[in-house]
Amino acid sequence: MSIIPDNGFIHGSEKKDVTRTSGEYVHFCMNSCRLTIILVLSLYTLSSLSQDTAIMHNVTIRDTTCTLGELLKIIQTRTSVSFSYNAGLFNEKKTVTVRADDEPVSDVLKRALDDPSLDIKMVGRHLVIYRPVITLSANPDNPFDSVYFFEIRGQVFDKLSKLPLQFANIYLADKSIGTIANEDGKFLLKLSSENLEDTLKISHMGYKQFTIPVSGQVNTDMKYFLDMDIISIQEVIIRLQSPLNILQSAMTVIPDNYPLEPALLTAFYREAVKKGNRYMIVSEAIIEMYKRGYNDLLQEDQVKIIKGRKRQDIDPSDTVVLKLKAGLNTMLLLDVIRYTPDFMTETGYYEYIMADIVVNNDHEYYAIEFTPKERAYDAFYSGRIYIDVRDLSIAGVEFSIEPSRLEEATNLFVLRKPSNYKVKLLGADYYTAYRKIGSRYYLHNIHCETSFRVRLNNQLFGSVYTTSIEMVMTKMDTTGVDRFRYREIARTTDIFNEQLSGYDEAFWGEYNFIRPEDPLVRAIENLKNAKLDLLSE
Repeated sequence: MSIIPDNGFIHGSEKKDVTRTSGEYVHFCMNSCRLTIILVLSLYTLSSLSQDTAIMHNVTIRDTTCTLGELLKIIQTRTSVSFSYNAGLFNEKKTVTVRADDEPVSDVLKRALDDPSLDIKMVGRHLVIYRPVITLSANPDNPFDSVYFFEIRGQVFDKLSKLPLQFANIYLADKSIGTIANEDGKFLLKLSSENLEDTLKISHMGYKQFTIPVSGQVNTDMKYFLDMDIISIQEVIIRLQSPLNILQSAMTVIPDNYPLEPALLTAFYREAVKKGNRYMIVSEAIIEMYKRGYNDLLQEDQVKIIKGRKRQDIDPSDTVVLKLKAGLNTMLLLDVIRYTPDFMTETGYYEYIMADIVVNNDHEYYAIEFTPKERAYDAFYSGRIYIDVRDLSIAGVEFSIEPSRLEEATNLFVLRKPSNYKVKLLGADYYTAYRKIGSRYYLHNIHCETSFRVRLNNQLFGSVYTTSIEMVMTKMDTTGVDRFRYREIARTTDIFNEQLSGYDEAFWGEYNFIRPEDPLVRAIENLKNAKLDLLSE
């Protein structure tokens, strides 16, 4: 038996149709929804780097026998070059004999380290020693090309409470490359050697931005602690304005804040279905999205699946299987700037209050909370909208279906169920965030989670099922962007799991992805061994 929830975003209309009532709006949307290094190549890499003018710091060392650690200190003293490398990357107590007559530091180190798998990069006067990962490209367009990258792993915490910060943003300054932390605050970011001179930034709404050079974080797994950034009450009072006026003004300046030209977004996408605490289905993919300009009312956004995988563990005792339909379409519809929900347009149905002024990326944002008005029966949502104080851009929206409207919304989620089953929607939570790249804001992160209680008519409790989708944009390009060919386009309104052909981190190659939470990692290990594939209509 199958209960198929269309986890579609309950959305508003396109800019060309903002007259839809909230009830129509809900109904309409619900139904749309490393490590072996090749010796020759590595030696070439080290030799080629020695030609870099930034690394042409020469050193003279007479016949000297010392440890590698002592050698680095000698070089640092004589050249003012500083070093960055991970403990354990090489044996600092290894004894070496060195002689150099006005030679580049890189050549001296290459002989002393005697390890062709190690790479060297000079960033200013800072020399980074690291071991890049080599793997075949995961890109189906060049699957036989070898790609090199290094990783930065970590976990983000609140400095005061020491609790993990969920969904923190991790990215390169002034670049489109980035990822997000998972629910445990953990992240993994893959970068190439050309990014060693970049700056890593970690941000979270309500916290001071953390900034550190990439060169000091190569192949690390560290804990990062963010300080809360508090706005004084007096400042809030002084800058208090009408929240409704701010929202309406933000809507009018959308053309100034969001791209009018098409963009190609590379993203990581994941869907999951749980029964209680057991993962039944996990589907993941690297996708590309063709996002048309926000002034284009004629064309549709497109999705192309670059590489994906799925695992499912359907027990023979499972009499109910949930299928998540139109998850990709839900992701597209959660672009609340393109598909504006009623709480951003049908403002007569909602109450708005200025809840706070919060800080993210060293910028201040109005936090406007909304709730349905009394007797506004077509208003389904409550939540919070974050609007940049400077340019009135809508940087993020989080919202949920009001508890009093869950029963009514159930029928809009469940497309099909057996007559002897009862289904109740327990909750539906949505989150959409945008990230500023250059002078424009691009769709960055989406998270959606719904939960249902399913039981037979004669059962007292039944089982709780949870479905989720999440997406993070990991790269963006606006150069030479074209629409996809017809055969490349994913069927966004179909069941995503059924579009994948058939679990370790190496699967993703050079692509960035959302690091799974610990329970999901364990679940994926279990799903690896699952022999059953009983999912059927």
